[in-house]
Amino acid sequence: MSKLPLAVAVLGFIFLAEYQPAGRAVTLALLGDLMLGRGVDPTPTSLAYLAPTLTAADLSLANLESPLSSSPAHPPPKGGYDLCASAPRASLFPQWGLDLLTLANNHRFDCGDDRVGDTIRAVSGAGLVPVGPGPEPVYRELNGLKLAFVAFDDVLSPIEAAAAARRIREAGARGAVVIVSVHWGME
Repeated sequence: MSKLPLAVAVLGFIFLAEYQPAGRAVTLALLGDLMLGRGVDPTPTSLAYLAPTLTAADLSLANLESPLSSSPAHPPPKGGYDLCASAPRASLFPQWGLDLLTLANNHRFDCGDDRVGDTIRAVSGAGLVPVGPGPEPVYRELNGLKLAFVAFDDVLSPIEAAAAARRIREAGARGAVVIVSVHWGME
């Protein structure tokens, strides 16, 4: 695949990237941490000011920093913040214009070690695709361009550089432009 220009604009905390191989434009909206726990009471209009930008992009991705569960385990995890949020809040994500959510981060066990599947089910049930916490890339084809999304967490699951590089190379070998999300560092 030839190297082609990447046009970038930063709007607040949204990173917009447009990639144009052979005349095909793809616009991605990439957000950072999305936190719905600790007293945050999101509504359908909470991100209304971002919705036009997110829905205009061909694909939008954010890191879901708050795990979701209908029956969270408490007390909160030792030595950290409890960002566990209610599973029904996942219904807000498509209203805000999100498509993919990365789950590879240091708060994924905040609802309890046995509740990670709750987040995956809530996100999937809302019609979005989770990226991580496992190693498999998520593939999408947009305007004829194949994309692979990979998420790593270097806090709870330290990155093994050789294995991570292999996964990225394998996704690229399948003809995909690879977008990598890395979550590292404590609070």
